[in-house]
Parts: sequence; structure tokens; C-alpha cells
Amino acid sequence: MEPQKRTFSLDVPQWFWELIREAQQDSARMESLLDQLSPEQVRAFCGYFEDAVLELYPGRSIRDLHWDSDVIEDVSVCIVAQGERAYREVWDNSELLPRYDGFPYRNYAIVADEVYRRKTGDGLFP
Repeated sequence: MEPQKRTFSLDVPQWFWELIREAQQDSARMESLLDQLSPEQVRAFCGYFEDAVLELYPGRSIRDLHWDSDVIEDVSVCIVAQGERAYREVWDNSELLPRYDGFPYRNYAIVADEVYRRKTGDGLFP
């Protein structure tokens, strides 16, 4: 029996995915890219990144792996950081979930928070 596909509902602008692609899964490169944006754009990027990560959580595939919430977040962060194509592929086919052995790069939302803090003196997270 083929698994039922979820309706894709993530609504982020294309510039978000373009930044992800340009970063090439490199946190330092992402930091440099975010440094070129206004504080408002950095805040928007962070929000879109968090939305994309959280949108993967309700999926049957991730919940059924019985991972704790930190691992679920790490895997979701990894998927988003790989870009729109990888995100859509995992969305449509849970068999493509990466194996969890820890990931070598940082959460881009944290990178965005650091850039925003440098630019404004305030953090994006309470």
C-alpha cells in the first residue's frame, strides 16, 4: 500500500530557497549572505526557516521513527539546509529521510539570530 501524500502547504518566497542554495550547506557562507541583508530580511529569513523546519514535524514519517524532539529538529534542519528540491523530495517520500548521525553544520535560524543581534543589538528569540 502506497503511503498517502500530504498536501504541500509551505509558503516561503523563492529568495529564501535561493539563499539556502547559495549557502551550499556552509554556515559561514550563510552568515556572509545574511550579513548582506537588512535586519528585516534577516528576521524574515529566520521565520521562513523555522516554518520550513516545523512544517516537517507533523509528517507521519518523522514521528514514526520514535526519535526525540531534538533529533527530529536536527533532521528537519538538515533537510531544509539541503534546499527546496531535497525538502520537497523528503516531503513526498519519507524513505529519503537522512540517517541521523549528527550533522556538521549549524541551524541557519541560529546563524540568522547572530547576524540580527550584530545588526540591531536585539535577538530574534526570547
